[in-house]
Amino acid sequence: TSGPEHPKGLEALPDSIELASLEEDHPSKLYLDSRGFSYFRDSEEIRFTPSYMRGGIRYGPRIVFPFYQFDVYRGFQVRSIDEVSKPKYVTALGTLKRQFLYNYDRAFKQRKRLILVEGIFDCLKILDEGVALLGKAMTEEQYNLINNGEFDEYLVFLDKDAYKDARVIAHKLARYNKAYVVTTPFKDLGEIPFDQVNNYLTKKYMERVF
Repeated sequence: TSGPEHPKGLEALPDSIELASLEEDHPSKLYLDSRGFSYFRDSEEIRFTPSYMRGGIRYGPRIVFPFYQFDVYRGFQVRSIDEVSKPKYVTALGTLKRQFLYNYDRAFKQRKRLILVEGIFDCLKILDEGVALLGKAMTEEQYNLINNGEFDEYLVFLDKDAYKDARVIAHKLARYNKAYVVTTPFKDLGEIPFDQVNNYLTKKYMERVF
């Protein structure tokens, strides 16, 4: 399967280094620890840039999440390594988020279920089955990509404040197979501890949508 053409004017990946190559007490790793994402402190896919700069604006040290689909570079997002720096996220110029799904290549290697979430940190909790919409809505391009898969069921697990958006997505996916909206006491999937994630991906927290 081939994806859409590489968009023109797409910002190049900033000078960065794999998290796995950084010292153990590096601030980016300590930040991931503080968020409960220690599992990724030695990632070779997630990167770090000491000073992201664009248009004369310095955004400071940032974790870099490259976007790839069909093994083609699609852009990136950088995230501050504290809760003070604004904006928290900056997306590469020219990134066409509507045309791809974060983690598509990995999640589509299986056929059991596809879990749709909003953001990157949500997706990191369910990498083998999850894709991030990078927003609260599913675009037509993303919908077509999802239909390329042959999943037994779809779970739509958006942030707690996006229940109506989740139902709209699940209703559309239900045309082809079982679709559920997942709701939990947590703000979003990213806040659920790794060892508890599977507890909240059970029928108790799932609402079937037709």
